[in-house]
Amino acid sequence: MSAPVRLRPIPCLLAACLLLATGSALVLPAAQASPIVTNGGFETGTINWNGAWGAYCYSSPACTASGWSGSYLLTSTGSWAWGWPGARPGFDATSQGVVVAGLQATEHVEQTLHIGAAGRYTLAWLDAGRPSSGFTYYAQDYEVSLGGVLLGNFHTEAGQAWASHGLMLDLAAGDALLSFRGLHASDSTTFLDNVTLTALAAPAAPASPAGTVPEPQSLALVALGLLSMGGLRRGRVQRTP
Repeated sequence: MSAPVRLRPIPCLLAACLLLATGSALVLPAAQASPIVTNGGFETGTINWNGAWGAYCYSSPACTASGWSGSYLLTSTGSWAWGWPGARPGFDATSQGVVVAGLQATEHVEQTLHIGAAGRYTLAWLDAGRPSSGFTYYAQDYEVSLGGVLLGNFHTEAGQAWASHGLMLDLAAGDALLSFRGLHASDSTTFLDNVTLTALAAPAAPASPAGTVPEPQSLALVALGLLSMGGLRRGRVQRTP
């Protein structure tokens, strides 16, 4: 069963701010012991490079990235056939390794995620565009969905530098299919890497020793109480003969 998904923009929503102002706590998931996305960097699997064409392969029984399914491209970051993805500005060899995935034309790559606890999560990934060599049709649009819910459409220009994306989501516990799908039936390509889904850390419990600074909502309640007491006292003074 797919886990329900609700999108949350990064800035504080009015509803969330109201919850904080009334002293209610947001429900946040406990961190899972292992990464929720398996092999988010596409570094492991059964990869059979085609050396004659610059170290790349299309998904097949002989070419798979562990944890992922679908129809997708796997290429080395030094593949000349794909314009050396590792040479795109913004590439970080330390965190991105030597393999990236690609959405060629209408190909897709997907993975079923196991959400251990309901709460708020951040979905993040990197993308880049295939170097054009003058071919502007290498630009690609692609969509991202989770649990059957479309999270949005995204675009990479031909030769685009590596860029990061992040979405804040409210998820229920359960299984949900994460999918990236190309939208152009041409030689368009988007490179993908470092896909993660991370539970947002719960806030630390407030300290109790004397001298602790009160929370903003507590200060507001105290100020309101003082103003009310002051108004009552002024009323009594005015009625004194």
